[in-house]
Amino acid sequence: MIPQKTKNTSFQTKPWIWLLICCFFSLGASEPITVEKLEKYVKKKVRRNKHALRIKSKVIGVEGAKFLAQSPLLKNVETLVLYETGIGDEGIIELAKSKYLVGLQTLELGKNNISDIGVNAIAKSPIFSKLKSLSLYRNNISAKGVTFLANSDTLPLLKEINLSYNNIGDDGAINLTSSEKLNNLMELYLSYNPIGLRGKKALLKFEHKIKFSEMQKKGVLNNLENHYIGDIGIEALLETPFVSNLIELNLAHNDLTDASIIQIANSPAVSQLKSLKLSNNKIGDEGAKALAKSSTLKNLETLDLNYNFIGDEGARAVAKSSNSTQLKILTLEENKISAIGAEYLVNTPNLRNLTEPIFGFH
Repeated sequence: MIPQKTKNTSFQTKPWIWLLICCFFSLGASEPITVEKLEKYVKKKVRRNKHALRIKSKVIGVEGAKFLAQSPLLKNVETLVLYETGIGDEGIIELAKSKYLVGLQTLELGKNNISDIGVNAIAKSPIFSKLKSLSLYRNNISAKGVTFLANSDTLPLLKEINLSYNNIGDDGAINLTSSEKLNNLMELYLSYNPIGLRGKKALLKFEHKIKFSEMQKKGVLNNLENHYIGDIGIEALLETPFVSNLIELNLAHNDLTDASIIQIANSPAVSQLKSLKLSNNKIGDEGAKALAKSSTLKNLETLDLNYNFIGDEGARAVAKSSNSTQLKILTLEENKISAIGAEYLVNTPNLRNLTEPIFGFH
């Protein structure tokens, strides 16, 4: 007889037993830590580093948050991380009342089931006035909660906010990026929020403004050539306080359309400009007409419009404009101007002060 093979069951466990084991450990992990155990844990942590306390995936609940808020052990803490600790809105309210957390600069509260109520507590509390970084990653925050942050009088130093995996929507993104209170805000993380075109436009404008701010600090904001900022970038630029001090502005190679030029021509912020370079864009007759009619570009001495799509109508508008009388340099090479348009430009007395040929030296 050939002996039959038997299954080795010594290391096999029935599926329902594995399920019970998993449930056991899952339930054990969700049980709140007692205040006594939490105190021991915190003492151990702050002995190693009195400036930082990080508690991750340990359920401390509201009572734990209350203990942290009232504990002098945290009087030197500058970084507080409470990730997945089950503190909720009530726990945030307790933290906001603390007299020991006044030195906090970084606060991370990811995955704590925090709603707009908790955000309101943060936004109103003077305890958080030194915060530079705030993370509310993966909570239940809507546009209403974001508006509390945007209108806060107690968060003037905030530089970074993480609101990824929430529900802030377009209105939340717009309110946050246009806040007049969060003047130091430099970084926003809003991934995995239901943000549509309006919100995305607001975020893009915000990013442009941050870039312009950095360029201003370096003293190079007057040269934006090849930055491809587009029409939204121009909208952002004109909303900054920096542009009103510029004497020269180079916007060559930026994918600008007539819409951008109309914005520039109508903006009082550019009244100091003496030189404006707009070559290699997508400017047509409407843009040229806007420049010709502008009441704020009366000090221009240099206007570079090479390599665009300006035709005879645009050339005629520039030729007839009283703004052109101040020009010393006007360039219109490689446009769509025919002999008729060229004749307008050559024969107008408004361009008598030009020192260089309009169509180059060829």
